[in-house]
Amino acid sequence: MTEYVAESAVIAKKISLKLGYRHEHDRPAMKRETTTSLHQDLGRLDGVY
Repeated sequence: MTEYVAESAVIAKKISLKLGYRHEHDRPAMKRETTTSLHQDLGRLDGVY
C-alpha cells in the first residue's frame, strides 16, 4: 500500500508539472475520485497497471 501511495504521489507530481503547476499548493483542489481515475488513466499510459 505504501508503494502505491508513493507511486501516486510521483504520478500526481508529473501531472502537476505537465499542467504547469510547480508546487502542490498551486494545483487546484480536485475531488478524490477525479484524482484516482486520473492516476489510473496515467498509469495505463505509463504501463504501471
